[in-house]
Amino acid sequence: MLTRLNQDNPVFRDTLDLNRLGTMGWSYGGGVAAEICRTDARVKATVLLDAYLQNAHDVAWLGVQKPLLGMYNATSAFTTPFDQTTRDAYWMRIKNSSHQHFADWRGWISSPTDAGRQAAAAMTACMLSFFNRYLKAQDDHLLEDPAQVYPEVTEFMKK
Repeated sequence: MLTRLNQDNPVFRDTLDLNRLGTMGWSYGGGVAAEICRTDARVKATVLLDAYLQNAHDVAWLGVQKPLLGMYNATSAFTTPFDQTTRDAYWMRIKNSSHQHFADWRGWISSPTDAGRQAAAAMTACMLSFFNRYLKAQDDHLLEDPAQVYPEVTEFMKK
């Protein structure tokens, strides 16, 4: 599909870099993003936003085995994709966040607060740093210790 868009679609023709693909997904879509990353050699890295793994059973058992960033709400203890991935994996909680914050719904639209916007800024910075590192080989070192810059990041783990 992406190859065809890059060849035939007047909007996307010759604009997609198909050698540097990443996936990201929120909630149920996080399991989909992880499974695509796990099974498609073209996809180099994935970001899971408060992700569940319904119907992504192989991710739960095998991990992704490609660079993975998992960001979860303030009370989540779900670390399975991180636990099963052996290297280039990051996991964190975001303070003052709930499941809906990871879709920008709560932080910017339905009930915005300064804390919600700060949580969204931390998530955005970490995602950008991650994708820049693994898709563009541009490392700003934020993921060495993101809580130094963004105190909203808690319980950060990496391997």
